[in-house]
Amino acid sequence: MGNKDELYNRIMLKVLMENDVITISKLAKLMQVSEKTARNKVDQVNQWLKKEDLGFIKKTPGLGISLITEKASDILTSDISVKSGDTDLSRQNQLIGILLKYAVDQPATLQLLADHLYISPPTAASLLKMVTPWFEKRKLHVISMRSKGIQLQGTERAYRQALVDYIVYTMTEITDTLFETYLSGVDYAKVKSIIIHAESSWRLQFAENSFRTAWLMVCLSIKRFRHPLQMVDSSDKGETLTRYSEYLFAKSIYDRVSSEFSLGNCENDILFLTFVLLSAQKIGNNGLTDIRTNPSYFNRQLNQGVNDIISIIGAVLNENFSEDTILYEGLLMHIRSAVFRLRYGEENINQISQYIKKEYKQVYLAAWSISPVFEKYYNVQITEEEIVNIALYIQSAVIRKNTPLTGLLVSNFGMGSSQLMVDLLLKNIPELDNIKVISEHDFRENMCRQYDVIFSTKELKNCSRGQVIRIGEVLSDRDIFAVKERVKQIRRIGQNTCFHSSSICHDLFRVGYMLVHPKVNGKEDLLAKMVSRLAEKGDVTEEYLGNVLKRENATTTAIGGGVAIPHGNNMAVNESRVVVAILDQPIMWHEEQVDIIFLLALKMDTILERAKAQQFYKDFIHLTENEAFLNQLRHIQSELDLYQYFIK
Repeated sequence: MGNKDELYNRIMLKVLMENDVITISKLAKLMQVSEKTARNKVDQVNQWLKKEDLGFIKKTPGLGISLITEKASDILTSDISVKSGDTDLSRQNQLIGILLKYAVDQPATLQLLADHLYISPPTAASLLKMVTPWFEKRKLHVISMRSKGIQLQGTERAYRQALVDYIVYTMTEITDTLFETYLSGVDYAKVKSIIIHAESSWRLQFAENSFRTAWLMVCLSIKRFRHPLQMVDSSDKGETLTRYSEYLFAKSIYDRVSSEFSLGNCENDILFLTFVLLSAQKIGNNGLTDIRTNPSYFNRQLNQGVNDIISIIGAVLNENFSEDTILYEGLLMHIRSAVFRLRYGEENINQISQYIKKEYKQVYLAAWSISPVFEKYYNVQITEEEIVNIALYIQSAVIRKNTPLTGLLVSNFGMGSSQLMVDLLLKNIPELDNIKVISEHDFRENMCRQYDVIFSTKELKNCSRGQVIRIGEVLSDRDIFAVKERVKQIRRIGQNTCFHSSSICHDLFRVGYMLVHPKVNGKEDLLAKMVSRLAEKGDVTEEYLGNVLKRENATTTAIGGGVAIPHGNNMAVNESRVVVAILDQPIMWHEEQVDIIFLLALKMDTILERAKAQQFYKDFIHLTENEAFLNQLRHIQSELDLYQYFIK
């Protein structure tokens, strides 16, 4: 990296160190670069920080970015440059794109790949090994053909899906540019207008990436019409793809496409687009009335499943969502597509997963309690990404139910300045409904009991309660961030100094199911030891370990804070139990470090089992959102003490 780039990186890190939180636009102005350049440099520096174990850059939607580190001095003395791994990652993405363009229908020589990357053939061969797993995951094989070159082999469907993953999800910033690269000769603007017209006619509105996926799929039908898809119409208890509204929607698109572009029989393309649309995320669904009115088996399941989800999560959070039609309609639409994504192994990438897990931890953990619903109704295991999406709907419902907080501004300024400060607070803190303004000399200590949050530009000597927030004379991003954090604290459930689990949950624990500082060789070894405790007593079947490992391969069960909650299919559970392990040293759990593990084997077949499971999640939320409680667990030295911690 050149000196200019390193200078920019140092400026960026200096700005981040001086500000608790800053927007990209403000950072770009300070660095005198475009917002796009600022975003790219933030991503580069973030990769460097993580690789050097110096911290990371946290992105908070609606607020901005902030530097999270305990090694500020090390950062300042380090060589702030992008390491070779970052360059390798960029070249890997380029190589994936080159293979998708040149090595599909015929071999591409290693020299051709090297020339397009401006590297030597040996370096290209090395990169080829690195990108092979990307293709294998998408059921495409990188084949080296003697004296001919490199070729991708797999089904036409796998190729088209891989190209979508690359253009829409891997190369997000240049998606539109890549349309020209891979769809030369296709009037993709006309295809776009056809799909938009269909959206309008059917009163549907797809999320942007889902729309681009459908758009690209139709364009590929035109581009590769001589390469027919091999589609098998999936059926489940009499339900076929042709029975869904999305099939008629897809057919209406292809009827026009066939006419405009002189295509022949597109039935398999229609079925494939139907499958894509069933898995897609939608913003509006007024056209899909069959969700509510069609008495099909799938829709009966869907309605029952959504009602169960709302009931279970409501019980865990002590909230009644039964009258929230917005939540019901939103989950009905989302779960419908989620089932197809889970059934067919489609990824649903959520860029704010870590933010949701940390900022809305209660709701995120409560959402895990509904995994048996998906197993019961659809025989699929829910992933972390889908849990996060469901948590978003629930969090919105919680916000709608929450009683607004009352605020008081103690100000020594005139009405104009005070009103501006009030309006800024109300605009940025949705939990606040009203803020009263008084002067410092009018403030009385008993007002601390009358308001949830008190803002003041000066220290209030006669009030020591925790809801007082000092703010600057000019309301800054830092002040807004502090206010948001304090609101979260006010919203949190109990701040007791000791954890107590409910008596109904005591039966879940056994002394023999407590593991303190076990000697393990990684995650799988630990899980085998934990499951064996249950299997020895007959609490789970022999298939349970396989269930647990299958879920771990599909999605992470790490929930943040060094905690993980592995679990398998509840159909393999004979008796509800929880196994707890406290490690002396953290181990890698997907991409997180974990040292507290709860192996959950919870049945929900009877009213008692369901009540027990729901109460466990309530207690678990209370436990894991309090760092002091988790540290108490980490200091326990015996299995008996650990058991008593949960049943005292």
